[in-house]
Amino acid sequence: MNEFEAVFGVKESRIKKICVLTPYLTKGLIRNFDATPSHKGRLCSIASAPHFSLICTGIGSRAIGDAVLYLEKTPCQYILFLGSCGAFRKTAALDIGSLVIPRESFSFESFSQVLLKDFSSYTMSYPDEELLRLSQTKKYFRDFRTVTGATFGSLKLEAENIHFLTGIGVDIIDLECSALYHAAHFIQKKAAAFLYVTDIIGQKPFYSPLAKSESQLISLAERTVIQGIRKLCSDLNNREEK
Repeated sequence: MNEFEAVFGVKESRIKKICVLTPYLTKGLIRNFDATPSHKGRLCSIASAPHFSLICTGIGSRAIGDAVLYLEKTPCQYILFLGSCGAFRKTAALDIGSLVIPRESFSFESFSQVLLKDFSSYTMSYPDEELLRLSQTKKYFRDFRTVTGATFGSLKLEAENIHFLTGIGVDIIDLECSALYHAAHFIQKKAAAFLYVTDIIGQKPFYSPLAKSESQLISLAERTVIQGIRKLCSDLNNREEK
């Protein structure tokens, strides 16, 4: 058993050309993706779907970054990420259950950087231009809004930094996207993230109990993201086969 097989539970050759990555892998999510659970490695779990490999990476920038790097020598060409995020203000366009695609992401991934408020230097990361263009033209992504995001190294310190983050133009905050985009660019794979809003920083924080209507909005948003990703996977496969 080599390193990849130990980490993912399958051989590199078993990975499909489209990989859908997510921090978590619930029974409901597997069912909605029409996937079949198959293998569990030391770091990642994999379920198999008709057009893609569904990979659970775990939560956070380290987890997503390592998972992407391990895909370098596999058949994977496209990496689509399903995740959640927080918005900084409740607006007509951004609320719990809203659907977003980060067109750029500030990298504030280090907990120590955030704790010490060392924001003097940072990098920006971006999705693949082809995937971003497709997401803006396909009807099944019509309800998604492109936003500026920030990947942040602390949940607890999000609210304390609202003014700084909104001041530099950040719309949403997450735990994975900048690492995803950087790692995918590093290994020359095409990547894009598709997120849904689960909380409003400073107003409805991540630890707040959700009203029934809010839980329903989040469940609907997750299903909508899954449907969009499934259709995109089908379109990418059909295009490659022509």
